[in-house]
Amino acid sequence: MMYEFDYTPTKAEVAKGMQMACRSIYRGGWTILTLLYGVFVGASFAMAGFIISFLVFRAFGYSNAGQQAPIGWWLVAMAFAAGMMSFGRVIRRRSAEAYLTGPVMKGQRLSLSDEGISFNNGRSHSLTVWSDIDTIQEAKQLIMPTMGNQGYVLPDRMLAQAGDSLEIRDQIKAWHSAARRAA
Repeated sequence: MMYEFDYTPTKAEVAKGMQMACRSIYRGGWTILTLLYGVFVGASFAMAGFIISFLVFRAFGYSNAGQQAPIGWWLVAMAFAAGMMSFGRVIRRRSAEAYLTGPVMKGQRLSLSDEGISFNNGRSHSLTVWSDIDTIQEAKQLIMPTMGNQGYVLPDRMLAQAGDSLEIRDQIKAWHSAARRAA
């Protein structure tokens, strides 16, 4: 049995896949550590925002910015923190965009079979066997076989080109399980 379809993920699907790939390497205690890291990064942005806010208000003649203009002080600080977090998101989206615009993606076809996941664009060919796949990550309307922090983003809308997406998802999991047991 083989399923073949055009590989055309969207930027949003690739960005979601990037998040999912990280989940496979940050399990257990790492989940808590990455959560704490996120809190510390957010707090660092807020602190930097307060420092910048203080300097801006001092430049405009407020000798004690936190007491003389408390609302403005907080607004500038939080605007800076929100801006930096948004900028981080833009950087991640840019990574997804770079993935999609590379020459290898032009004319890309993906095949799923009991042998593994195969890509072919007429110029190059790759095959990843099921036993090399670490985990199968699933989300709403997306399945992602992963190897470390890399993976194959397989949205249901693409799977539907080759057949019933739920049936193909089940088959992917069955092929992966069989290969892992045999390895």
